[in-house]
Amino acid sequence: MFTRKSAASSPAAVSSALLGCLGVFFCAGLSPAVAQVAVQPTLQPPGGTDELLGFLSPQPMSQRSLNDKPTRDYQGMPLEGWMLYPSLFVGGVYTDNVFSAPRPSAATQGIAPVAAAGFELKPAMIAQRDAGVQHTAIFLNGDFNIYPAVSGADVLNAQVGFAHAWEVQRDLVLKLGGEYDLITNVYFNGIVATPYGNGIISSPQRSNMLGGYLSGVKSFDKVFVGLSASTYATSYDPLYTTAGSEPQSYRDSLVTTVTARLGYSFSPALYAFTEATGNTRNFSGDTGYGIIAANVPTSGTIYNSEGYRVVAGLGTDRISLFKGEIFAGFQQQDYAYSAFGSHSSAVYGGKISWFPTRAWTISLALDETYQDSGLPIFGNPLGSAAFVSAATATVQYAMSKQWSASFSGGFANMTFLSGGLHDQNWTASATLNYEIARNILATAGYTLVLAESNVVGGSLTRNQFALGATYKY
Repeated sequence: MFTRKSAASSPAAVSSALLGCLGVFFCAGLSPAVAQVAVQPTLQPPGGTDELLGFLSPQPMSQRSLNDKPTRDYQGMPLEGWMLYPSLFVGGVYTDNVFSAPRPSAATQGIAPVAAAGFELKPAMIAQRDAGVQHTAIFLNGDFNIYPAVSGADVLNAQVGFAHAWEVQRDLVLKLGGEYDLITNVYFNGIVATPYGNGIISSPQRSNMLGGYLSGVKSFDKVFVGLSASTYATSYDPLYTTAGSEPQSYRDSLVTTVTARLGYSFSPALYAFTEATGNTRNFSGDTGYGIIAANVPTSGTIYNSEGYRVVAGLGTDRISLFKGEIFAGFQQQDYAYSAFGSHSSAVYGGKISWFPTRAWTISLALDETYQDSGLPIFGNPLGSAAFVSAATATVQYAMSKQWSASFSGGFANMTFLSGGLHDQNWTASATLNYEIARNILATAGYTLVLAESNVVGGSLTRNQFALGATYKY
């Protein structure tokens, strides 16, 4: 029912964090999970970004993709050897279900969706420095929804970080980066157990993530080898309810991942690879009051686990108008808590981008992962971990110099490892831009969240509309 993925809680989550890219630089990005109750926005750098499809892939030898070069005339602001790319969206927002309440039914009487109008701000800044073999990027993003008439519905998300790439030699590249994220999740009026008795959630849940990574790729003629290591720490603010404040420190976690990749380049455009990933997920030993008989405190260490993932696949920097990777393999996660047990599965996935013309960019992604969750409520007493199959699609279309549009959609099938819970989540969004002046765009956006659950009160629908203006230097 109420579940939220712990930040960087799976091999794929960490890999996704490593795959985010600013411009042509490698950096950490947060890949949000589609969750029933809390729809976390994607915080991404603005402007001409090109997402790297394999974080330990060989140096690209073919022509770079068409969207590496911005099709618009945003030149950036030079400052002491740096190029700055600021942007800001300011507008109004309307949401028909700000607390992600379940659909009205006989079982959810008294918990009705709340609609609200407010303001939305999305400031962003990218700073890039290219000094020959040294490439550096610093990024700052925000996504703020303010609802003046509804207490506790405000959403505050922020992301700041850096990435650095050093081309020691043509066949040896080192990369490192780090980031800090402030994340807000808003839940409907769910009932939770606290030391003071049962209460109703009365405020958003906020968490903080801090982490970094280091990776290197070395080529030996047609053979290449890559190694990476990353670590991400997540901490949670107290959960405020009508019965009192409930500390959430038992959900604090430290996730460490090590990955090795071995590959062979058949041609300048096509390579094969095999990749092995190991992870450890350690949670705080503090106790929290889950929905357990007589409110018995539960230690966060029940979520501890270790796992590995081995995949093999094919990748391309560019075959015709395509670039990307596809893979298949096996993964296993062993949990300290006997109710979660040990789980393994085959894994299939990939990420493919298609550039049919300069006006179109189409991207598809599929992955299967184990994720952790740790917000206990009725119907999900231990915040059970889950096996998740997720697919996403993104389409960008520049109709003319004045008009551009983007569309995205996602689907996640979540099978929980205990309790017999099963969720399916759909998301869809569309954005339309019109160039009012050289640096100012009129922007309209729509987002749909649809969740289906086999738990009573776990299904919901949420629609959000935004209208405003975007400034890009």
